[in-house]
Amino acid sequence: MIRMPRTVLSMADVASALGLDVRAVERLAQSGDLPGRKVEGAWRFRSAEVADWAGRHLGFLRGRDLKRRPAPGAELLVHLALDEETVAVPLAATTRRSILSQLVELADRSGRITDARGLLDAVVEREKQQSTALPGGIAIPHCSQVGTYVQERPILAAGRADHGIPFGDPAGRLTDLFFLLCCTSYRQHLLYLGRLSRLLSDAAVLDKLRAVDTARKFVGALCEAEEALCAVD
Repeated sequence: MIRMPRTVLSMADVASALGLDVRAVERLAQSGDLPGRKVEGAWRFRSAEVADWAGRHLGFLRGRDLKRRPAPGAELLVHLALDEETVAVPLAATTRRSILSQLVELADRSGRITDARGLLDAVVEREKQQSTALPGGIAIPHCSQVGTYVQERPILAAGRADHGIPFGDPAGRLTDLFFLLCCTSYRQHLLYLGRLSRLLSDAAVLDKLRAVDTARKFVGALCEAEEALCAVD
């Protein structure tokens, strides 16, 4: 498993967590796009600031900025967090608010959410600040107070809407694939954002998720893609 300092991250830490090329991290920091500061000549980043940035920008990075795959034998993160009981295919909701409400209900089925109402309020508030919709018809909602509403281990609640809904995509496109991410720490949050972004940047994976007709097949398609991504050569 990737190990990182609890609060302050190096350039290599950020690259490893988010699945980015180190040169891309340096370029983003130098341009001021990625919040960071130089300490004794080396770039340093706060995990909470990087997590906030990643939730808003990671899906917009170009393919050349992404590493082709994680380190051989990397931990299967999606396998740990995603269960059939926390997935709905299709999602019954048809509005932005109702999608978030159903995702929280799905996450609560895990038994690891400490305050479902508080989580919903926090996720709704986060979406008011800025949509988590990304290119490709994807959204990864999460709350700003990472670690506040989940215990023991991370939860990934997910689903597909049969008809895309307006969810705040910058280009005005509809969103139909949703992944509510609930992590116990900012460090963990970064790892999951990076892994999801890498998996969901593959058009073939998105096609499979849109073609399945059950929660079990949805989980199977995403876990199979992660296994392939993390396979040891």
